[in-house]
Amino acid sequence: MDEIITKWKNFSDAKKYREAYDVVTTAIQQGMQHSDLYWRKACSCRDLANSYGKSDKNVYRWYVQDGLAACEAGLKLNSECPKCNSWYAVFLNYTTQLEGINKRIENSFKMREHWLKAYKADPKDYGTLHALGRWCFEVADLSWMKRKVAAALFSTPPTSSYEEALRFLNESENVAPGALVNNSLYLAKTYHKLKNNGLAREYCMKVLGFKGDDLETEEAKSEASELLKKL
Repeated sequence: MDEIITKWKNFSDAKKYREAYDVVTTAIQQGMQHSDLYWRKACSCRDLANSYGKSDKNVYRWYVQDGLAACEAGLKLNSECPKCNSWYAVFLNYTTQLEGINKRIENSFKMREHWLKAYKADPKDYGTLHALGRWCFEVADLSWMKRKVAAALFSTPPTSSYEEALRFLNESENVAPGALVNNSLYLAKTYHKLKNNGLAREYCMKVLGFKGDDLETEEAKSEASELLKKL
């Protein structure tokens, strides 16, 4: 399995996402059943959704569904796998983005549960730290109407704060500076909400300086450009 993982990493690092996906998918189809293969397949699904799915929503949706299924299969093999838990919550989030805000609020506790499980197993995983920070930001930023929806769905609706979001986002940035375009974006958004426009502007500029033309990077740059107009 080490050879498969090495090939997958080399392809992923070279942004050969289709080849990376094929390596782990073929291994799984040939009978190699391990959670480490399934979360890597999910990671490749994310990469393919953000590249091949950029201009085709059906392709994007297909890879999101395939990635979610890979995470579910990995968790069946090892429910404690931190990467499978983290990626499962990521793909659950992608799925709810496609299905609308009500579904997203409905699944909010489930997403947090899996991210916290991943965090407890590996508190230095910058992807999980970012995801928790983003979750905290989005919960803290719920509008009055969305809070009414949350109150209707839960006896105790999810709660958080911008300060809690900032803690996780900064931890992610400390572990892997500049690794995630969306971590810089959400740091900018959080600092803006906390009325620290200087740091908000600084992180917006970091977003705009990111290299890449995938869907995630393009959307982050667009949002950072709009935020800069408010600063």
